[in-house]
Amino acid sequence: LADLYVITRQLDLAKIEVEKSLQKARNLHIQGWIAHCYLVKARIAMLEQQFELCKKHLNHSYKIYKKINQMWGIINTQLIHEILRLKTKQPIRVDILQELLRCSKQFNYQHEQLQIQQLLSGKYTMKPLMFL
Repeated sequence: LADLYVITRQLDLAKIEVEKSLQKARNLHIQGWIAHCYLVKARIAMLEQQFELCKKHLNHSYKIYKKINQMWGIINTQLIHEILRLKTKQPIRVDILQELLRCSKQFNYQHEQLQIQQLLSGKYTMKPLMFL
């Protein structure tokens, strides 16, 4: 629900929902869900142009995803980091995107493949995350 609110730009509602989800995930000690919540928080911060906060949330989620070896999260965190680079007028790192594309193909993450290809072509639009 939180990411649906992000996509529809209802960011106040998104913040409420992601905090509820984060609290539940913490109570249940589900690291992957905790990382997912921080990924949504990063997207919210990016939309609010709070780019340093976005980086902080991305770094937090990436550390968790790496620790639990959750490839979907690793790919999406790095993808969003490249989108952040684009939004902050930094060049995207084509080599990283190509590696993400390779990994996405290996795991058959078709949604991520499409997003990476769009970003590489310069025609990127934000898509919903496929877990909430």
